[in-house]
Amino acid sequence: MKKILLIMAVIVGVFSASARDTYSGDVNVLPTAARTILKNNFKSDVNHIKIDKDFGRVSEYDVILNDGSEISFDRNGNWKDIEVRQGALSFRTRTLGNSQLCSAKSEECDYS
Repeated sequence: MKKILLIMAVIVGVFSASARDTYSGDVNVLPTAARTILKNNFKSDVNHIKIDKDFGRVSEYDVILNDGSEISFDRNGNWKDIEVRQGALSFRTRTLGNSQLCSAKSEECDYS
């Protein structure tokens, strides 16, 4: 019985250790599609990247830019969610990846 509990504890420990999120400042950890979207559509540089992992496998990339913008990508580099501060998005294109920007919402924020 003790051996079974010990084995189960080891398995749980391995899964929890492999499921930890990691952080990086290197844009090269992103899939090519995500790097292309950032390069073509955003003026600001990458501040840091949070790599979400589920059971040791990347599930999502959360990118924070120096201007405070936040972009989420799935494991393949397709954008899921974008939050930008005013003036942060470069409108050189009307599409992001294969998706067309359908609407935009502007909010006035007071960060003082």
